[in-house]
Amino acid sequence: MKHLDMRSLTPEAQEERRRQVIGLRQAGQTYAAIAAQVGMTQTGVFNICKRFAERGLAGLKCQPRGPAPGHGCLLTAEQEAEVQVLIWQQMPDALGLDFALWSRPAVQELVRQRFGIVVAVRTLGSYLARWGYTPQKPLRRAYERPRRRSGTVICSASLSMDERPSRRRPATTPEPASKPPLAGSNR
Repeated sequence: MKHLDMRSLTPEAQEERRRQVIGLRQAGQTYAAIAAQVGMTQTGVFNICKRFAERGLAGLKCQPRGPAPGHGCLLTAEQEAEVQVLIWQQMPDALGLDFALWSRPAVQELVRQRFGIVVAVRTLGSYLARWGYTPQKPLRRAYERPRRRSGTVICSASLSMDERPSRRRPATTPEPASKPPLAGSNR
Protein backbone atom coordinates (compact mmCIF):
# COMPACT_ATOMS: atom_id res chain seq x y z
CA MET A 1 0.00 0.00 0.00
CA LYS A 2 1.18 3.53 -0.79
CA HIS A 3 2.19 5.67 2.19
CA LEU A 4 -0.28 8.39 3.10
CA ASP A 5 0.83 11.83 4.18
CA MET A 6 -1.11 12.46 7.38
CA ARG A 7 -0.89 16.24 6.87
CA SER A 8 -3.28 15.94 3.94
CA LEU A 9 -6.01 14.58 6.22
CA THR A 10 -8.40 16.60 8.35
CA PRO A 11 -7.62 16.71 12.09
CA GLU A 12 -10.54 14.36 12.78
CA ALA A 13 -9.29 11.84 10.21
CA GLN A 14 -5.76 12.06 11.66
CA GLU A 15 -7.05 11.29 15.15
CA GLU A 16 -9.10 8.37 13.83
CA ARG A 17 -6.02 6.99 12.05
CA ARG A 18 -4.02 7.26 15.28
CA ARG A 19 -6.72 5.43 17.24
CA GLN A 20 -6.67 2.71 14.58
CA VAL A 21 -2.89 2.36 14.93
CA ILE A 22 -3.17 2.07 18.73
CA GLY A 23 -5.95 -0.54 18.43
CA LEU A 24 -3.87 -2.67 16.06
CA ARG A 25 -0.80 -2.36 18.29
CA GLN A 26 -2.80 -3.42 21.35
CA ALA A 27 -4.05 -6.39 19.32
CA GLY A 28 -0.40 -7.50 19.13
CA GLN A 29 0.56 -6.60 15.57
CA THR A 30 4.07 -5.46 14.67
CA TYR A 31 4.97 -1.96 13.56
CA ALA A 32 5.64 -3.23 10.02
CA ALA A 33 2.28 -4.99 9.79
CA ILE A 34 0.43 -1.93 11.10
CA ALA A 35 2.30 0.36 8.68
CA ALA A 36 1.39 -1.86 5.72
CA GLN A 37 -2.26 -2.13 6.77
CA VAL A 38 -2.80 1.57 7.59
CA GLY A 39 -0.66 3.04 4.80
CA MET A 40 1.94 4.75 6.95
CA THR A 41 5.63 4.37 7.50
CA GLN A 42 6.97 2.28 10.36
CA THR A 43 8.48 5.41 11.87
CA GLY A 44 5.07 7.13 11.81
CA VAL A 45 3.45 4.15 13.52
CA PHE A 46 6.22 4.05 16.13
CA ASN A 47 5.87 7.79 16.84
CA ILE A 48 2.11 7.44 17.35
CA CYS A 49 2.63 4.55 19.76
CA LYS A 50 5.31 6.51 21.62
CA ARG A 51 2.99 9.55 21.98
CA PHE A 52 0.23 7.30 23.27
CA ALA A 53 2.59 5.69 25.82
CA GLU A 54 3.74 9.11 27.08
CA ARG A 55 0.44 11.06 27.12
CA GLY A 56 -2.37 8.56 26.72
CA LEU A 57 -5.43 9.54 24.67
CA ALA A 58 -4.41 13.20 24.87
CA GLY A 59 -1.35 12.31 22.77
CA LEU A 60 -3.61 11.30 19.89
CA LYS A 61 -5.18 14.76 19.60
CA CYS A 62 -3.98 17.16 16.90
CA GLN A 63 -1.78 20.02 18.05
CA PRO A 64 -1.64 23.49 16.46
CA ARG A 65 1.07 23.70 13.82
CA GLY A 66 3.75 26.25 13.25
CA PRO A 67 5.42 28.64 15.65
CA ALA A 68 3.45 30.13 18.50
CA PRO A 69 1.87 33.53 17.83
CA GLY A 70 4.38 36.27 18.51
CA HIS A 71 7.36 33.91 18.25
CA GLY A 72 10.28 35.63 16.52
CA CYS A 73 8.77 39.14 16.68
CA LEU A 74 11.18 41.93 17.40
CA LEU A 75 8.52 44.30 18.74
CA THR A 76 6.23 43.58 21.64
CA ALA A 77 2.47 43.96 21.23
CA GLU A 78 2.59 47.28 23.13
CA GLN A 79 5.36 48.61 20.90
CA GLU A 80 3.44 47.53 17.78
CA ALA A 81 0.33 49.32 19.04
CA GLU A 82 2.30 52.50 19.75
CA VAL A 83 3.87 52.52 16.29
CA GLN A 84 0.46 51.99 14.67
CA VAL A 85 -1.03 54.90 16.60
CA LEU A 86 1.87 57.16 15.65
CA ILE A 87 1.59 56.21 11.97
CA TRP A 88 -2.16 56.79 12.02
CA GLN A 89 -2.15 60.11 13.89
CA GLN A 90 1.04 61.88 12.83
CA MET A 91 3.19 62.54 9.81
CA PRO A 92 6.89 61.60 9.92
CA ASP A 93 8.13 65.21 9.83
CA ALA A 94 5.99 66.02 12.90
CA LEU A 95 7.91 63.33 14.79
CA GLY A 96 11.27 64.79 13.79
CA LEU A 97 11.97 62.31 10.99
CA ASP A 98 13.45 63.39 7.66
CA PHE A 99 10.56 61.96 5.63
CA ALA A 100 7.51 63.64 4.13
CA LEU A 101 5.35 60.50 3.93
CA TRP A 102 5.31 57.17 5.72
CA SER A 103 7.43 54.53 4.04
CA ARG A 104 9.24 51.45 5.25
CA PRO A 105 12.49 53.38 5.86
CA ALA A 106 10.50 56.05 7.75
CA VAL A 107 8.92 53.43 10.02
CA GLN A 108 12.33 51.80 10.43
CA GLU A 109 13.77 55.10 11.66
CA LEU A 110 10.78 55.64 13.98
CA VAL A 111 11.26 52.21 15.59
CA ARG A 112 14.99 52.83 15.96
CA GLN A 113 14.46 56.24 17.60
CA ARG A 114 11.60 55.19 19.92
CA PHE A 115 12.73 51.75 21.03
CA GLY A 116 16.38 51.42 20.01
CA ILE A 117 15.54 48.35 17.93
CA VAL A 118 17.01 47.99 14.44
CA VAL A 119 14.49 46.22 12.24
CA ALA A 120 15.22 45.32 8.63
CA VAL A 121 13.18 47.15 6.00
CA ARG A 122 11.86 43.86 4.67
CA THR A 123 10.70 42.84 8.14
CA LEU A 124 8.94 46.17 8.51
CA GLY A 125 7.12 45.41 5.28
CA SER A 126 5.75 42.27 6.96
CA TYR A 127 4.71 44.26 10.03
CA LEU A 128 2.97 46.89 7.89
CA ALA A 129 1.16 44.23 5.85
CA ARG A 130 -0.04 42.54 9.02
CA TRP A 131 -1.29 45.91 10.30
CA GLY A 132 -3.24 46.44 7.09
CA TYR A 133 -0.99 48.99 5.39
CA THR A 134 -0.36 48.27 1.72
CA PRO A 135 2.42 49.69 -0.44
CA GLN A 136 1.29 52.21 -3.01
CA LYS A 137 3.22 53.13 -6.09
CA PRO A 138 2.71 56.49 -7.81
CA LEU A 139 0.47 56.41 -10.82
CA ARG A 140 2.18 55.34 -14.00
CA ARG A 141 1.38 58.63 -15.70
CA ALA A 142 3.47 60.43 -13.07
CA TYR A 143 6.52 58.59 -14.40
CA GLU A 144 5.58 59.24 -18.01
CA ARG A 145 4.86 62.94 -17.62
CA PRO A 146 6.52 64.84 -20.47
CA ARG A 147 9.41 67.09 -19.59
CA ARG A 148 9.08 70.82 -20.11
CA ARG A 149 10.58 72.05 -23.30
CA SER A 150 13.03 74.89 -23.13
CA GLY A 151 12.58 77.88 -25.33
CA THR A 152 9.69 80.19 -25.99
CA VAL A 153 6.19 79.25 -25.14
CA ILE A 154 3.70 79.77 -27.94
CA CYS A 155 0.15 80.49 -26.97
CA SER A 156 -1.86 78.10 -29.11
CA ALA A 157 -5.02 80.17 -28.69
CA SER A 158 -3.56 82.89 -30.90
CA LEU A 159 -2.73 80.47 -33.73
CA SER A 160 -5.16 79.27 -36.35
CA MET A 161 -6.05 75.57 -36.52
CA ASP A 162 -3.51 74.99 -39.30
CA GLU A 163 -0.69 76.70 -37.41
CA ARG A 164 -1.23 74.93 -34.07
CA PRO A 165 1.33 72.23 -33.20
CA SER A 166 0.02 68.71 -33.46
CA ARG A 167 -0.26 66.71 -30.26
CA ARG A 168 0.25 63.46 -32.08
CA ARG A 169 3.57 62.04 -33.09
CA PRO A 170 4.15 62.14 -36.85
CA ALA A 171 3.57 58.79 -38.52
CA THR A 172 7.08 58.79 -40.02
CA THR A 173 8.84 59.01 -36.65
CA PRO A 174 10.18 55.57 -35.77
CA GLU A 175 9.69 54.19 -32.26
CA PRO A 176 12.86 53.84 -30.21
CA ALA A 177 14.37 50.35 -30.31
CA SER A 178 14.19 49.95 -26.55
CA LYS A 179 12.62 52.16 -23.95
CA PRO A 180 14.55 52.90 -20.77
CA PRO A 181 13.11 51.30 -17.65
CA LEU A 182 10.69 53.41 -15.65
CA ALA A 183 11.69 54.51 -12.20
CA GLY A 184 10.13 52.30 -9.56
CA SER A 185 8.92 49.60 -11.93
CA ASN A 186 9.56 45.97 -11.14
CA ARG A 187 10.36 44.88 -14.65
